[in-house]
Amino acid sequence: MTPPATPDTSMPGTSAPGTSAPGTSAPGTSAPGTSAPGTSAPGTSAPGTSAPGTSAPGTSAPGTSAPGTSAPGTSAPAAVDEPLLIELLTLAQRRLARDLAARLEAEGCTLDQWRVMRCLIDDAGRSMGDLAQALLIPQASLSRIVDALTEAGLAYRRQDEQDRRRITAHLSRRGLIRLERLDALAAAHDAAVRAACGTPDPGRLLRHLTEA
Repeated sequence: MTPPATPDTSMPGTSAPGTSAPGTSAPGTSAPGTSAPGTSAPGTSAPGTSAPGTSAPGTSAPGTSAPGTSAPGTSAPAAVDEPLLIELLTLAQRRLARDLAARLEAEGCTLDQWRVMRCLIDDAGRSMGDLAQALLIPQASLSRIVDALTEAGLAYRRQDEQDRRRITAHLSRRGLIRLERLDALAAAHDAAVRAACGTPDPGRLLRHLTEA
């Protein structure tokens, strides 16, 4: 005989709670949009991580410069004031000395040698200290200048008759003749400078020499 069929022991809705649900997802495992609450916000950025314009407050200011890094008024400084008198006189003196020195050099004489010879034109003689003070030449340099004049026969040294410890320098006869020639060159140079200025006025002479 055929055994009787086994009755159906399953009841409607016999799946275990949580194992399967309509849509095959357990409650809380996924939400519409496949993202859990709090894991992502619209725009895919968490609050505070980025601001509109992709810059955090205070990291940049309009104009891309931080306060205090540039001061207003960055234009070039004002023009330099007018030259001081000492500057003008120094410039004029150097230009005059340069031109005269070139003329004296052609005669085998330096500018300072010529100045020393002019200081010795009287027969009284001058000590080295007196010469240094009158010509504003350091005494060591002055000694070399007098040595050169002595070797050339243009000057000589002599002991003072009153104080044997005092040595004075004198211009020789040959030095006097040579000085006349050198003075003529210096006078011609002076006249040429005055003629170029068109006036003997010291102010105009100074302007001519400093603007040349």
